[in-house]
Amino acid sequence: MSQVSSLGDGARVHDISVVVPVYSGTDTLGPLVEELLDYAGIRTTEGGSQFRIDEIILVWDHGPGHADQTIRELASKHEIVQVVWLSRNFGQHPATLAGMTASSGTWIVTLDEDGQQDPRFIGSLLDTALSNHSQLVYADPDDSVPHGEIGRAH
Repeated sequence: MSQVSSLGDGARVHDISVVVPVYSGTDTLGPLVEELLDYAGIRTTEGGSQFRIDEIILVWDHGPGHADQTIRELASKHEIVQVVWLSRNFGQHPATLAGMTASSGTWIVTLDEDGQQDPRFIGSLLDTALSNHSQLVYADPDDSVPHGEIGRAH
């Protein structure tokens, strides 16, 4: 995976790694990955920066159910999906850090497995980071109902 790409006209494309710690997610991972695949092509933010999701890293954290099988299926179906297999349940934060360590993108976005964060805001977060010369940007949750089809499944 490349860190920074350029188009023929010299424009910079910011490659983004999306890290998803997975505890359960059997029913939500498929729709989440499908939604993220829409951003694998080059997109332009409102601020004019170009980006794409270069990899989706699913970190298996040994939860209940059969999310591990779902992860295997998604990884075999989509080359962009990478997997980090943890040896036991470590919890959300260590799982997220393990995924970040395995990432290769210029930027890292972390998302929950259940669709609480909307990927359409990735461009806004990138614009904020670039305009403020920030290495870290995070969104303030508004405790609203999760977006899209994933949110309606709850």
